[in-house]
Amino acid sequence: MHGALGVLMGSMQKHRKAKGNFAACSVKELPLLMKQIHGYLSMSAKAVEFSIPMAARSQAVRLARWKEFDL
Repeated sequence: MHGALGVLMGSMQKHRKAKGNFAACSVKELPLLMKQIHGYLSMSAKAVEFSIPMAARSQAVRLARWKEFDL
């Protein structure tokens, strides 16, 4: 990057982490993970709790509308 923004962003780029995949949770650990997530009261936790068994992508969960659910 060049100019003033490049000077400011230069130090940040030195601390960037290497890109890669996140570690997977084993099937044996899944019940404990779900129990821990259930303990959080945030909407984010509820979205993760929904997305894991549904194998839903985060965008599909975040943009979902009630009319899309057949309860």
